[in-house]
Amino acid sequence: MNKVPIHTTVSKSIIVACLLLFLRTSFVVAAEDIIGEWEMKIEHDGLERFATLSFSRKADGSLEGKWGSSELSDVIFEDGKLTFTRIVTTRARDFIDKYVGTLEEGRFKGTLSGDLGAFSAKMTRKKAKSPVLGQWDMKFNVGEREITGRLTISEKPNGTLAGKWEAEFGEHVVSNVKFKNGKLTYTRKSKFGERGWESTFDGTIKGHKLIGAFKSQRGELPATGERVGALLVGKWKLITTIYGTMSTSIMKIDGDLTGWYEFPGGDELPIKKLKLEGDQFKFVIEMGRKGLTLRTDFKGKLNGKTLNGQLDEKIIDGKLVVEELTKHVIGKKVEATGEKID
Repeated sequence: MNKVPIHTTVSKSIIVACLLLFLRTSFVVAAEDIIGEWEMKIEHDGLERFATLSFSRKADGSLEGKWGSSELSDVIFEDGKLTFTRIVTTRARDFIDKYVGTLEEGRFKGTLSGDLGAFSAKMTRKKAKSPVLGQWDMKFNVGEREITGRLTISEKPNGTLAGKWEAEFGEHVVSNVKFKNGKLTYTRKSKFGERGWESTFDGTIKGHKLIGAFKSQRGELPATGERVGALLVGKWKLITTIYGTMSTSIMKIDGDLTGWYEFPGGDELPIKKLKLEGDQFKFVIEMGRKGLTLRTDFKGKLNGKTLNGQLDEKIIDGKLVVEELTKHVIGKKVEATGEKID
């Protein structure tokens, strides 16, 4: 009888175990490729729709997902191919969409097919916005005099940060803006008439507050800032009622006062022209195609973590006959209430 050396058998066992571990790890890594938030852009016949999708893992290892605030079903990602089902429930009926997409160079290219046709749908990873972006009302003291200014931090297309300082007096230039590990630093050159000097700021963000100090040859001056629009920033659940029908939507406002308005079912539209004065705010959302646009003007008033508002819908850039046909079915000056949920 031939005898197999023990060390050979052990070696084969180790190889098999490593192979199984590699295959299992490869599967996990492949599935992990889609964990997180994605931005979807849907195009059809000149109409663009947007949505935020998120994917996570259940306790049993299978995948689950959301389209905005709505749950997805049958989420499967194998060999670079993603499929899922989306159901949109209305009072009249349910609409079922199925997505099939392929991951190529970190992006999904696919098709969303359903009762209303087939649409090209692409997804890219959603980039988290830096908490430093936005406007900050700054103040510090020079002797007994309080100095105020508004600091605006924005992001350039290449991902670097830019700053702007607005004040009642003087000329100010902000440069070398950096934000890392929760710490904001920048340089500010100030000029009042013939006098000028340079200072550097070093501070940290805590919620909607910026705490730090300016340093220059004159010494160190403690400074604080408060985010402009802090009460509005966050996620809101909005409830509107028109013709006896109650509808729930989601409004998301980021720290730079940009955001999205999510309709029932999860489709989103960007918020435009947002303006905030005290506890009053307003913005515009638009949707349409081929010269026909439905515009909604939203005006609201904040009261802590609740708000009251009004939606005014109208057709713009459309033919008069279209306006006459739709003006009786489009809700005008619809009352809305809101509650902050995040």
